Amino acid sequence: MQRHSNSTQPQFVQVRGRLKHQAGAPGRHSSFLSFPPHTHLPLFASPKQIDLAHIERDDSREFLTERISGVSGAAKLIFLDVDGVLNTSEQHLATSISSQCLRLMCELCIRTSSYIVISSTWRKHKPFMTKLLTCLRQYDCEERVLGKTCEIAPFERPAEIMKWMKDAKKQFGLEVSGWVALDDMPLEQMSVDMANHCVLTTIQRGFERHHISMGERILNAGSARNDPTPKRTSKKIARTVTPTDSVETM
Repeated sequence: MQRHSNSTQPQFVQVRGRLKHQAGAPGRHSSFLSFPPHTHLPLFASPKQIDLAHIERDDSREFLTERISGVSGAAKLIFLDVDGVLNTSEQHLATSISSQCLRLMCELCIRTSSYIVISSTWRKHKPFMTKLLTCLRQYDCEERVLGKTCEIAPFERPAEIMKWMKDAKKQFGLEVSGWVALDDMPLEQMSVDMANHCVLTTIQRGFERHHISMGERILNAGSARNDPTPKRTSKKIARTVTPTDSVETM
């Protein structure tokens, strides 16, 4: 994969090699956030070790009415998967969120002034959603979540995404100027509706820096307005760093 050269301008944290333990930081053994003990999930458990039937279901609303009503003008939407996007197979799926993948995804969200709709299977279970929203809050992106897609059937994610936008327009008059699905499933091969609306990640690497420009092109493709105003970035994301083999822990 091509690496991007550093410039003199403030850069975002970049992964250069394997993640390393940050010495002298008790309780922060990696850049991956684990579930709190009360969820009764083993740390870094594999998906096969987790019996989802015994995890509390999430009954939160498909639409966060107050937030959708507060959207001014046409919205840009990011339909967010988690496993294979915000974490990787090396860190064991279903229990972790990579601070690096999360930071890069939030950079895309803020740079494009987009809103987030949760399309991941994490939306089905309360501990998973609580964890995800808590992580997004650290980068000022939790407030950008407008809701989650409905559940139609396994592997029907394209239909669930299209239904969310259709229902949001019908119920709230929400206009969409651009949208993208961040997912490790080949959604474009599953539905023609997804053509030119997907950023395909890999379960081995998750969301990477080059995916930001891909997402920007898709989200901005539907907007005819050429706004030269520099995009604002959250102070929690933007920071100058020195190239290193380690990644900042959370």
